[in-house]
Amino acid sequence: MSSYELDLLLKYPMIMQRSTCDGEYFGYIKVKGDHYKIRLTRNLKRFKLEINEDLEKYEREIKRLSKQSFMDPVEYLDKLTEILSVDLPQQKDEITSNYTSVYRKVLQEYTELRQFYFNIHKSFISSNLKTIDIIQLDEQMRQHPMKIKVNYSNDGKLFKIVKCDLPQKDDENLFEEEDSLIILYEKFMTRVDCPKLQMVFDILDEIDRNCWVIDPEKPCRRDLHRRIMLDMNLSIVITFNPSGMRDLPQIKFLGPHSAVKKYKEIVSRNFLNWNPNEDIFNELLKLLEIESFMPKPTQSQDEELLVNDGECCICFSLRLNDKMPDIVCPNSSCSQYFHSECLYQWLCSLNSRKFYYEIYGQCPNCEKTIQCPLATAKMQNDRGFRLSKGIGVYALVKWSMIPLRGVRNMKCCPVVPRRYQGCKDCTRNYSNPLRLEGLEAPFVHSE
Repeated sequence: MSSYELDLLLKYPMIMQRSTCDGEYFGYIKVKGDHYKIRLTRNLKRFKLEINEDLEKYEREIKRLSKQSFMDPVEYLDKLTEILSVDLPQQKDEITSNYTSVYRKVLQEYTELRQFYFNIHKSFISSNLKTIDIIQLDEQMRQHPMKIKVNYSNDGKLFKIVKCDLPQKDDENLFEEEDSLIILYEKFMTRVDCPKLQMVFDILDEIDRNCWVIDPEKPCRRDLHRRIMLDMNLSIVITFNPSGMRDLPQIKFLGPHSAVKKYKEIVSRNFLNWNPNEDIFNELLKLLEIESFMPKPTQSQDEELLVNDGECCICFSLRLNDKMPDIVCPNSSCSQYFHSECLYQWLCSLNSRKFYYEIYGQCPNCEKTIQCPLATAKMQNDRGFRLSKGIGVYALVKWSMIPLRGVRNMKCCPVVPRRYQGCKDCTRNYSNPLRLEGLEAPFVHSE
């Protein structure tokens, strides 16, 4: 037992570390007689605390704390305890205001909502009248939950949807605050019954029924991606665009290099034949040249192995922070799976060399060369940079008339970000009027 683990046991005995996740802690801490539920995740020297109802009033201080670096969880929890031990000044409005009329309005609108809207499957209002949970049924009898928060301060409108199971961007606010619960619910109902959104749900439901979906583990309506097993060693991640659901989706293969290469060639051969007017599920089958997807197997009572197929070879778990392994060893005799976070920490501990936006080192299983994106690589990739495809992961993002702004001489510069206009070693330059990221049209070499 390390020194910080001993300190954690002595100072915070109700905090435990998950056995399947090295960087996650959960439990309770006691401050001034009050117990606070803690769920803490670690990323290198940064810690992120899940903010629940008890911690909401300390949200600003906790977010500021997440930007600081700490050597271990004990140091973070010590600082958190100091924050929770400080009594925040009570707002003047909370002391003097009488909320009787507001309580009456909330209860009246909630009662009317239950009486006149028959598509409500379930509803619940908290005992302190601060939150309202509603599950709505659409025309296909699909359930759509939402959580409404009641604002009793004088700085905004009364009702606000704080959580709903609808597709949205991270920074997108689907619904504005309203003073009427009925108006807010009707806006939610209108969006759910939108034909485009109903088409999204129909397509995803068909995939869930006919495929072996391994991620998300329990798909919900806001999840627009599905990781589907093609065979026991190969999976495909399909991500749909809600604004263009019938367009060619984003595709990524994950598995042994030889299998990925085979399907890469198949998709490269067929993607121009995609017909958005036909059934999307059948178009996916044509794109992959298969008759059907692999069905989900029935659970067997076989003996459990040390590492099951698809589990990370470092942490021995299938999910890490709700993420599945996304890197495969390129060695065909190994083909072990890894979480990018696990492999990154492993390679850093070996002082492996870093090249542009990737780190190279030895595979933990076969000791052959393996590579992993750096911690900032995903952020750079979102801005338009390109990562190497050497680990057996290929992404079909979009087909567009954009000139290729980088170079790729396989003998000299196999990994070159797009912001570089030429290779300083071989001085070769390439241009490509039709670019397909991950699945490329033939290069046109220009001397």
